[in-house]
Amino acid sequence: MVTTKTHVQAPEAPPAKPSASARSAPLAQQLELLKQARSLLRSGQPTEALTVLDRYESELGGTDLRDEAALLRIEALAAQGRAADAEALARRFVVEHPDSPLAERAQRLGGIR
Repeated sequence: MVTTKTHVQAPEAPPAKPSASARSAPLAQQLELLKQARSLLRSGQPTEALTVLDRYESELGGTDLRDEAALLRIEALAAQGRAADAEALARRFVVEHPDSPLAERAQRLGGIR
């Protein structure tokens, strides 16, 4: 009798819920992180921009300006040469926000024709 082991990968854990203080982060603080991410993108540092966007989501809850943060993330992924990831995120954005004035920009940044 031959037994084989199969490797079953555990599903990813859901993202941690932001703390109460993160959910109520001042808009100015959220804006500052998004400005930092945008500045890093403009200076050719998409990896660093993604790090700042991760902080926005994890530390500040990423609530008030989540759509703008998503567009910056799409742009940063594209700038890293991760076209498939950028396109997938753009497509998800458009599906979730079909009537958003930002949907067209998401498509453009994600390379969706």
